[in-house]
Amino acid sequence: MREIEERIEELINSFSEEAFLYFLEEKKGDLHAIWEELKPTEEEKQSFGRILFLAEGRLEDEKKFGALCIEVKGELSHKSGRKRQFELARRLLIEKDLDVGLFAFYDENRNFRLSLVYALYEGIKRSFSTFKRYT
Repeated sequence: MREIEERIEELINSFSEEAFLYFLEEKKGDLHAIWEELKPTEEEKQSFGRILFLAEGRLEDEKKFGALCIEVKGELSHKSGRKRQFELARRLLIEKDLDVGLFAFYDENRNFRLSLVYALYEGIKRSFSTFKRYT
């Protein structure tokens, strides 16, 4: 348990895409690094900069998992762009055909927020979880 606390502390103190991927790979060793830069829509460009699809893998229940880092323009605060962040996360899950996404939204000061978004299936209908955010 001590090791995970140290890794979380490292991530908090010096957030980077590399540190985020390293943290995830330590917890889930069968991730496949992707490092694919994705394009925001014209509307999204007002709020977001770089979008990086870091890695993907499968969870124990065979659901497709993806990890993404997204640069937020402006300061990342408690309520800043919550709905826009969720809409972007949802679009990326659909575009990349993922069931679960862990999104690291970060600002120029390397403040970051982790958001977990996942698909909910009811028959053939697909909806998405409420926006869970962890700062």
